[in-house]
Amino acid sequence: MQGALAGVEGVESVEVDFKNKQATVTGKAESGAMMEALQEAGFGGTVNK
Repeated sequence: MQGALAGVEGVESVEVDFKNKQATVTGKAESGAMMEALQEAGFGGTVNK
């Protein structure tokens, strides 16, 4: 998950909390690009701003 999100243009950092099933992303990446990267890596999710 971390690698998938870190590869998205505009992502500056990724912090994954597997216990709570959450990832915190900082940067200026588009939410659609992050969701696409997660889906391609076999993960699902939602974006909270």
